[in-house]
Order: sequence, then structure tokens, then C-alpha cells
Amino acid sequence: MASVVLNAINRWRRIYHRKNYAKHFAEQAAGAAKLPYNSQPRVTAVVQLFNKRQNIEAIVAALSSSPIEEIIVIDDGSSDGAIEILPRLLTGKNHFIIRSNDLFEVRTYSRALDFARGEIVALLQDDDLPPSDGLWVEEALALFDRYPKLAVLGGRDGLKLKLSRVPNSPPSLTYSPVNHRKSEPTELAFTFVDVVNRAPMLLRRDAIQRLGGIDNTFAPFQCDDVDLCLRTWKAGLQVGMYSTGFVRDVGMGGMRLFNAGRLPEQAKKNWEIIYNRYGNDVGKGYFETLVANARNAEQV
Repeated sequence: MASVVLNAINRWRRIYHRKNYAKHFAEQAAGAAKLPYNSQPRVTAVVQLFNKRQNIEAIVAALSSSPIEEIIVIDDGSSDGAIEILPRLLTGKNHFIIRSNDLFEVRTYSRALDFARGEIVALLQDDDLPPSDGLWVEEALALFDRYPKLAVLGGRDGLKLKLSRVPNSPPSLTYSPVNHRKSEPTELAFTFVDVVNRAPMLLRRDAIQRLGGIDNTFAPFQCDDVDLCLRTWKAGLQVGMYSTGFVRDVGMGGMRLFNAGRLPEQAKKNWEIIYNRYGNDVGKGYFETLVANARNAEQV
């Protein structure tokens, strides 16, 4: 019964948002084709796409109506015809299509980050629909301007890491949400956090590239966002989260559904890497102190 209700909700979301965005899309596409190439865009959006043809038009339309000058869509081997409709959606000089074949998000985001030219790069997924007003981009830019050390800004979930010690078992890392919420938009405005989950995840591109970018050790998926956030803090930079108002989980599918058999082992392997790299720092309260200091400085 629950799956029937979920399918009905997702179907309603798709219909509503496709109708909401479709009436604006033709005009936006025509306008994009007339704009000259921008070699130094302020914001690049990177969308990871796999078998979400029903969502991609709404996503591109929302991005086109926001202060985003560059759009990159990665089609990671879709078989639902998504790749065939991308050329008519992406008509601007700063619109790009990357075609890959089932590489998953770690490798594809890493390659797209190298390709992007935006000062700020927003990593997006194909089952989250951005708001059509672009306010989430304007607020993100204001936060990056306000906090020069802010290098990673999440718009989904913030996590606090802690060291868990269970008798007769080796210590391990666990996490808890910074704020528990059941729907968007959330009342939480902005705060500094240990870790943010993708997506959206907005990156100050040059700073992240200087840190080595997305670590492909975690390929094909899981925990690379955790590693990136912790490396950011250790480099003297900051990680924060804010409210975005995205519509989540529109349409069934995604990495977890198509790879349910691989997920547990992959998660175990990559969390062990995180523990080996950062377990001592988490146990000593290193990240907790950095986050607290950043929050305290904000209140002064």
C-alpha cells in the first residue's frame, strides 16, 4: 500500500512540475541560444542524469530561469531516451552534454568539475527539482560572498560525526542529522556543519580543486561527499548548509534502487576509509571544535 501511495505522489509531482515549468521553457531556450559564450561564469550547474527523462526538462527549465550562466548535464548511460532530448534543451553557448557509460556519480562529478568554468559549481541530481525562482542560487552566492572561507555549501542534510565504541567491537564512525526534517522547505536558514550530503552541493571550485577535488578512491559511489567536507575543514576552510526548497525524490530510480545489492558492501568499504582517515580527529572533537568556533564567530 505504501508503495502505491508513493508512486501516486511521485506521479503527481512529475505532472505538476512539468506543467509548471513547460510554459516557460521554450522562451528560455530561445533566449539562451542568443547569449554569447561566457568564459568566466559565476555559477555552473552540473546535473547527474540516469534514466530520468521525465524530470530533466523541468530541471533544465528551472536552472535556465535562475542566475546560472553555465549548465552541464552528464548522461551516465541512460536507456530511457533522455540523451535524445538533451540537445533541444541545452541550446546555449555555455550548455554542455557529457556522455558517459555507467561510471556513477563520483567519477562523473569529478570529471565535470574539471570541465566547469564557474566560480561556484552546483552539483545536482536528477530526482530533485530546483525551485523555479532561482532564489536558492542568489542566497548561495550571498553566503559565499559573506563567508570567504566557505568552500562547501549543502542544501539537503547536515550531519554531525561521532566516534562510536561498542564493547567487543572495533570503534567506528556514526552520524546524526543536524536537524531532522520531513519535508522542504525547512525552517533552518544557515549554519556551519561537519558534513553535508549531496545534493544540491555547491562548491567554491578553485578552493576545492586546490584540495585535490573529488577523491576517486570512493568510486563508484558513497562517502566522497563526507571526505570532501572533512578535507575542507582540515584545510582551514568551512562547510555550511542552508535551505533550498527543492522538491525531493521525484520519480523512482537512482543509484540506490538500481544498485541495492552493491550498496551495503560499498558503504562498508568507504566508511572504513573515512574512519581510517578521520577517526582520530572525530574522536578528539577536532571537527566539532572547528564547527563550534565558526558558529560562535558568526554570532559575534
